[in-house]
Amino acid sequence: MNKHLTRIKTGLFLAVLAIVSVFYFPDVVFATMCLLIVTAAFWEWLTLIHIKQWAYRMVLLVVFWALLWMLPNYLMLMLHVSLVWWCVALLLLFFPKRHLTFLHNKILALLIAFVVLVPTWVSVVTLHEHNRLVLFYLIMLVSFADTGAYFVGSRYGRHPLLPSVSPKKSFEGLLGGLVIGTLAGLLEVLFMPNLSWQQILFWTLLSVVLILLSVLGDLFESLMKRVYDAKDSGSFLPGHGGVLDRLDSQTPTLPIFLFLCLTLHLFY
Repeated sequence: MNKHLTRIKTGLFLAVLAIVSVFYFPDVVFATMCLLIVTAAFWEWLTLIHIKQWAYRMVLLVVFWALLWMLPNYLMLMLHVSLVWWCVALLLLFFPKRHLTFLHNKILALLIAFVVLVPTWVSVVTLHEHNRLVLFYLIMLVSFADTGAYFVGSRYGRHPLLPSVSPKKSFEGLLGGLVIGTLAGLLEVLFMPNLSWQQILFWTLLSVVLILLSVLGDLFESLMKRVYDAKDSGSFLPGHGGVLDRLDSQTPTLPIFLFLCLTLHLFY
């Protein structure tokens, strides 16, 4: 019970931070805050893959920041690469652990970190610049889905979702996350002006797709932790683990959602 209460308190703090930052922070302040968040996640990734030397960490951090600075100039190329990567990540979830030893290669693990985290930052900043309500829809959708899956799965979980990757995740939790997350997303959609019922239905179905993508991000981080025999990516957020543990669900949804927004003209 104390663990659940701690998780709820941290979740409420993050929810307030999301509301204030999305709607009231200027673009440059919001981008800087998100830069700090993805930097912390990248730092935890380096710990996860056992890169401990400070000199190497600082060099890699500079490379990471350089990519964050350069890749917004190649936005659509970056989004296409991200889309392809998450298709590959989905396939990796079904590989037996004995066939995943190649992920121990530090260079490959670093490339994965860049492909996962750089598009996350570029996408959240771009969405904030284009339409803050649409960005908030995505953040709340994934956050409520993650919370719903956690509590429903903890209480009613009986059938493992993918036990070889994450033994604690269940089909019951997935269903709870889909229902709660979709309802939260629908509430956000109703604040969007001048939507027809067909558009509301489209956004509702899109919510289901995005929640499933968030599960992919969560499961892939669990896969990396399983490969490197780690329980959590860190302990910065009480009840949630590390920053990467909190960000993992957003890593596929942000770039793929931005790709859909740009290609389907979802910015109203």
